[in-house]
Amino acid sequence: MERMNISPNIKLKDLMKLPEFGNTGKYILFTPGFLGMMMGGMTLAKQEAAGWNHESIEYGLSRLKEVVQAGQALYPVYTEAECAKDKQKKDVNVIFFPKTEDHGKKPFLIFCAGGAYSSVCSAVEAYPVMARFNELGYDAFALTYRVGGKALLPKPIDDLAAALKMILAKSESFGVSDEYIVGGASAGANLISLFGTDNHGWKTYGLPKPKALIPVYTFINHTLSGSSPVMKFCLNCMFGKKPSQEKLAEYDIDTHMSQDYPPCYIVCGKDDSTVPPANSELLKKRLDQLSIPAVLEAGEHAEHGFGDGRGTSVEGWMDRADIFFASL
Repeated sequence: MERMNISPNIKLKDLMKLPEFGNTGKYILFTPGFLGMMMGGMTLAKQEAAGWNHESIEYGLSRLKEVVQAGQALYPVYTEAECAKDKQKKDVNVIFFPKTEDHGKKPFLIFCAGGAYSSVCSAVEAYPVMARFNELGYDAFALTYRVGGKALLPKPIDDLAAALKMILAKSESFGVSDEYIVGGASAGANLISLFGTDNHGWKTYGLPKPKALIPVYTFINHTLSGSSPVMKFCLNCMFGKKPSQEKLAEYDIDTHMSQDYPPCYIVCGKDDSTVPPANSELLKKRLDQLSIPAVLEAGEHAEHGFGDGRGTSVEGWMDRADIFFASL
């Protein structure tokens, strides 16, 4: 892969307009509304100071450039008629990253980047992960789901389910397996963790069970949300102001898990200052109680937003996840 050379002084809005990315540029860091306008004026260097890894972003965007140059990369999830009824749906899509190495038949992967349910930061948390899994022999899709506003749930789960139905219906044309793995980071990890539950998961959408889930610094229970400003903002996006205890309990993942929950490769950092790692620990505890295969990889030093993990204690986590999937 020929690496792109991206200046750390480039503004995010200008990064998204680079011609190499075609119609996928808008979704590199998808943040609708006023917040998007504010973020667009920030430089990549400023975001690096908050924990983003420049080398990782270049690696992921280089792979995105390749898939765009090869032909169609972006696929809408909803029909024009569905988008006419809900304008937010027009931005729900997947970007297809075909595998670059063949290591035998493997499931395809769909990955949901995070962003506090107000953004989908795919350049940071999805594309680098896609690129490495491509090298490990996995076809992969990066999902842009609905974000922004208040009391958003369960719309992002609906989007994940709709994307999977579309991919599975076109699996022959994509040339992908009919088995799949679902991964996500931060808010995206909360989304995919919900997808394993009995009340908001794969069964309720009539979908086949995922082979595995990959929750990366996930959020599991509202009582473990911590006190970070990002998490407070995220909870407002998820539930709105002053949600009822019944609504909060409805989305507490650990209380809606059964033996039908998929196996998990869980990744987090013990020094995460945004989402307490106790969430990942609770998920692993519940999986152990249910005798479901699971690994918790908790790095000693891996701050929130590490994406593919380079430069942290969990660097190379995707290779270890691949070994776990092969054991299932």
